[in-house]
Amino acid sequence: MAMAQIEWVAETPSRKFGRIDAPWNDQIAAFTDANMSLVLPENVVEARLAGYDSSSRTRLIPVKVKGKKTILYKGTELVTPAGAGEIVRAHLRKIYPIRSTDFYDALEAIAQSQESLKPEDRIAVIVAKDGDHLWGEEMPQRRFALGPQAIRYFREKVEPFKRTEIPFFDLKANSTRYANINYVWFSGPQYGSGLYCGDWLLGGDYPAFGMLEKTAGGGSRP
Repeated sequence: MAMAQIEWVAETPSRKFGRIDAPWNDQIAAFTDANMSLVLPENVVEARLAGYDSSSRTRLIPVKVKGKKTILYKGTELVTPAGAGEIVRAHLRKIYPIRSTDFYDALEAIAQSQESLKPEDRIAVIVAKDGDHLWGEEMPQRRFALGPQAIRYFREKVEPFKRTEIPFFDLKANSTRYANINYVWFSGPQYGSGLYCGDWLLGGDYPAFGMLEKTAGGGSRP
């Protein structure tokens, strides 16, 4: 089968952004072959501030155990070939990949140990509220997810749509014996800039951004 084609959509002084519409595992394979990385929401923010406002899948991982708060984790488990295949197979069965409660507990400890850091510098954060809710400009998890340009993003991509908050749609969990994990869909500004943690859509042809780091001389890294 032919490799999924990359459409170049945005550029900053340090990065180029490409888009692929394909199943998640095909996106991972194509971006890896091009020496690119699938994005976090904060990278989508960069692309949108550079002028490209599409929705995108992201590699931010929500982790949930029934009765406990969701943890958001900037991990790479789902962008390896094995991890990508695992989550696509799970989504085709309308289920989530699972991990042990030890995995959740380890991330909870990391999140707690990093509470003194700026939110955008952490690799894990505990979402303050359970269930679907709105994130305001000053909430730590908003800065964690959207990164150092979050304030500018709100000014340019949220407030023009007469909004002061963005929606967070939580991941569901039905067991205390294991943790569910998933990916995060980051909808475009015209759709509210929502962060969706519970979709089962990675087997379909939906967009994801990849990013290519530039060299000091302005070219792209091989």
